[in-house]
Amino acid sequence: MPALAVQVPRIRQESATSARVTQWGHVGAFVLRAGDRLVLAEPTPGALLLLVPRGWGNPMLGRQRGATLIAEPGGVPASAARWQVAGRIVAIERDLERAVVGGGRWAVSVVFHPTRAATVGQLRDAELRFQGGWMDGAQLDAFCLQAALAADDLGVEISVGAAEDFEAADSLAALASPGTVRIYERLSSDTHGGFDSDLAAYSSEGQYREYAVSTCTDSLFSLYGADMERLPLDAEIKGRLSARLDEIRPSFPPVERIEVWDRYRIAAEMYRVLGRDPVFIGDLLHRASWTARDRAVGIFEGLSGPIAARLMLDQGQTELAKNLDPHQRKILLHNLARVAHRGGWSEERDQLLAAFAAVGDLSPKEAEVLATFKQAAQVVEPALQDEAIAAYRSALAQPSLAMDEKVRVTFVLADLLRRRGRYSEAQPLFARVMVERGAPLNLREMAGFLSRDIVERHPSATPTGSKPG
Repeated sequence: MPALAVQVPRIRQESATSARVTQWGHVGAFVLRAGDRLVLAEPTPGALLLLVPRGWGNPMLGRQRGATLIAEPGGVPASAARWQVAGRIVAIERDLERAVVGGGRWAVSVVFHPTRAATVGQLRDAELRFQGGWMDGAQLDAFCLQAALAADDLGVEISVGAAEDFEAADSLAALASPGTVRIYERLSSDTHGGFDSDLAAYSSEGQYREYAVSTCTDSLFSLYGADMERLPLDAEIKGRLSARLDEIRPSFPPVERIEVWDRYRIAAEMYRVLGRDPVFIGDLLHRASWTARDRAVGIFEGLSGPIAARLMLDQGQTELAKNLDPHQRKILLHNLARVAHRGGWSEERDQLLAAFAAVGDLSPKEAEVLATFKQAAQVVEPALQDEAIAAYRSALAQPSLAMDEKVRVTFVLADLLRRRGRYSEAQPLFARVMVERGAPLNLREMAGFLSRDIVERHPSATPTGSKPG
């Protein structure tokens, strides 16, 4: 089977606190571009690091796990005799006019740098025209491009910070050079838990999404933590939020028994009242489904994408054919069910769970693990996926949706439909991603792999003559 193409960036170290990307490449889902400046600081455990050779050669990215250095992207060991740590990557800085960040959702902060010729009126105009806040990728790109022109139009240079929350964004903007944007997208988090076909990413140190939504213990009012303090809510909006909470509260358990995915679902209702768009709502509910997956499978370290999952499952069948004692068989079946669920092969997952139960003589702990797995994977996650599917369909019906978001949403929707066994609906969406020249290469290749997999396993879902190449 073909491997997903990953472009390794080429980097040149400029100083103890700075390095420059000279050839584009990937860091997880983020694309480093030629000309990007990597801002360095003291290394910390689990962080993304700049590794420099002891002797001749170019620097590369990596992480340190215990005494072992791991090269990124790829996750292969790097010899400590050959490589040493120069520092951790704390941000990417690029010129405002080059700030193509793709999709996502960003907390954006702004700092103004008046030129000597700027007037007080020009500074006030700049402050009114360029205000931070939550932005999607397309909005941030447009914002940065307009900010790049501010020096000529208003006599004011602008630096921008973009991060997961406003505290980080404020810090990045304050340190960014005038005319640049500093970007942080969890590049320093440990991602060796791998990723799934629907773009769920995992840290071996625990998942940030478990804590991203905050809930008021008195009212169950729920939003992303950063929005709890940032969103201006007047009396009329507060009244509408309170009324909606009163309507939905009976359908949720008491606060002491509320689950993390319940908090996401409440937050989705609050954001609907606040007028958030379907992409935002879909992403929110999609992340909620990942929290149910976390409950079902936990961390399966290093499982990076559907091709790796498929290979592991195929190898597992060879192991199952061996003469294993009941304890060994149960361990293997449980782990393969976890892999199948991460990969989105629901029928195969259920067969493996049934085989696990059929081994018999389950301990109380094993029975509890099985019940938790089945409830999270077969009941909770599918319901959340169905809600995300509805939101994403609404998003794709909007003619104003930016192309990069349209490609991402189309791919995610296709994979959610595949995971729900709706193969005939998934196939044409995968095909759209495969033929879209502007789609990221990794999405096009995953779409091709998953489409071929549907053809092989569910040929009736694909009309004759429309097999993917």
